[in-house]
Amino acid sequence: MKVLHISYALSWGGGEQQMVNIIEGVAVMGVENSIICPESSKLESYFKNKPVYLIPLKIKKGINFSFLKKLQKTIQSISPDIMHIHTGKFLKDFLFISLFDKKKYHVIFTMNGMIRKKSFLSKKKYNNKRIDKYLCISEAVEKNFIDRVLDNIQRNKTVVVYDGIEINNSSDN
Repeated sequence: MKVLHISYALSWGGGEQQMVNIIEGVAVMGVENSIICPESSKLESYFKNKPVYLIPLKIKKGINFSFLKKLQKTIQSISPDIMHIHTGKFLKDFLFISLFDKKKYHVIFTMNGMIRKKSFLSKKKYNNKRIDKYLCISEAVEKNFIDRVLDNIQRNKTVVVYDGIEINNSSDN
């Protein structure tokens, strides 16, 4: 199975640690992981010498069609079974890519924090019909996400997958 993980995060936080735990956890089960992340990000530094297919990109702000075309071709070349979106910042680009990309792969989005009320356009990107599943790290995050963002069609696609730490990385060892 091939999983493409995408994060636009530049710094390191809980979501990035969760992404690392997922990637390293499924790798031992034989999952082939690819990662798209920003150049010069903490994720690029972390995965640089790891056994994953790492694609650092210079992330463009706003709507940049040449960047979106390059991104779409990169995704198509990987041909993932699953695309796992780890940051909301990528969803705008995914909204545009999904209009033209007819490739059949499953899409998962991880919601790992509470959010404020979103604008109409912001709700559009979160309610993309191409997203098959929303992973929420707690019941409180799931409720917040459903109440503030998701429309009736997408609400049944949420599932709670509790976030945790890799016990080997704990400072108590």
